[in-house]
Amino acid sequence: MFRQICAIGCLVTSVYGGTALPAFADRVWHEKPVYRSVEPLCGAHEMSPKKLLDLSSYSLSTKEAGAIENSYVCVIRSALQGYAPAQARLGELYRLDPEGLSGGSIRGIVNDPDAALYWLKLASDAGEARASFLLGQMYELGEGTLQSDTEAAACYRLAARQGMGFAIHIVHELENRPQRVALFEARYDAKVSSGDADALLAYARAYLGGGPFIYDATKAASYVQTAADKGDARAQAMLGVMSLRGLGVSRDLEAATAWIIRAAKGGNHNEDWRLYWLHDDADLTQASIAVIEQASDEGLLRDRAVTSDKLDIVANANREPGSRVTPAMNDLSFPALMKIADSGDAGAQVNLGGRYLDGVGVAPDATVAKTWFLRAAAQNADANMILGDMAYTASPSDAVAALQYYTTAAVMGDPVGAKNAMTLYAKGGDRSKAYAMAIALDDLKARLGPLGVPSSLSKLSAEERAKALQFLCEQRLAHHR
Repeated sequence: MFRQICAIGCLVTSVYGGTALPAFADRVWHEKPVYRSVEPLCGAHEMSPKKLLDLSSYSLSTKEAGAIENSYVCVIRSALQGYAPAQARLGELYRLDPEGLSGGSIRGIVNDPDAALYWLKLASDAGEARASFLLGQMYELGEGTLQSDTEAAACYRLAARQGMGFAIHIVHELENRPQRVALFEARYDAKVSSGDADALLAYARAYLGGGPFIYDATKAASYVQTAADKGDARAQAMLGVMSLRGLGVSRDLEAATAWIIRAAKGGNHNEDWRLYWLHDDADLTQASIAVIEQASDEGLLRDRAVTSDKLDIVANANREPGSRVTPAMNDLSFPALMKIADSGDAGAQVNLGGRYLDGVGVAPDATVAKTWFLRAAAQNADANMILGDMAYTASPSDAVAALQYYTTAAVMGDPVGAKNAMTLYAKGGDRSKAYAMAIALDDLKARLGPLGVPSSLSKLSAEERAKALQFLCEQRLAHHR
């Protein structure tokens, strides 16, 4: 049936995640290739690892569709060939936004401290000063490893010997940590005791890596909570993000929504944009969705992404594959719908296919229905989802075709397609591609919290995870063609 959901869509635990956009386009490929979004630049022919890395940065400097995906493919291919600067770049990407508070997001990359350590250590051993420096930061923060000032200092010293001379000053700061802590406490303790919001936030940032203390997100959250309870809008916004990310507090979407809206009411609109993603998250309660909509209707939220479209996307937040008939089309006569479909409108084609599949106003005909879905498939994720459902539930089941349709739906933006593809890849033993679909789902589910990869996929090596990301990017690039 047209509204029958493929059972495998219910078998996979949802995954979440988000990261921040880096400013790292510091290299330019001066040979200026002709850039086309429909072709992966580094996939057309063999290139040296150095040229691949240069091309990665050049891709990011363009505004072409697929630039980010192409950049990832280039840097991963270069890193897998053993090129140390590319390994350092890949490690840097994997440790983006360690505190989880940055305001941007970058598609396809999730925080992965284990992978970051792996690639940075390879690059550091090969003499890359920036990799050694970033390793020092990870040890200093206890990011993906035990916190150790001793290991951090060793990495910073190595970075200084490899050419990053200023790193030696950080070694001196680590060695003088007790004195710096004493000076910090002397400056702020009295103000903290009196409830001064600036002092409370200074302590919070200090515990998040911006001061003399050893990184401790839980302690940071306690200071932010105190300032937020006192009505400081900056702290309320910050606590909203920490609740969203499970940083120092339990992950709580309802609390995140409430704190970000309280911050907006207090005049801080830095995190308004996150409400767009929260609103589209299937785990958010209807009560919180209503609160966001009310704030948007009242003009309280300033983020254009939230207010310009009146948050209409929520109507499809929990939609099921095979049941997404465009409401506006339902009332059209069959000839009117046919005319629109013949003109090339993908939504009308999906609707018309659904009518043939369900026998609405016409005799049921699965063959004709499939023809209309196929016509819409190049433009429409729903068409691919329905084709996937039809293939998977056929007798005999065609899991290969279903997998291709679900993968296409995933790269076109359908989270259910990503879940189904992840399940089928894992069932077929291709854990790398299953992990790629987990990344896609992580991206599509709103880029909110930490990646929740199914346990069966969590043991992939760093190189396998990089190949998974490469596969996902290549699929997205193929969609641009």
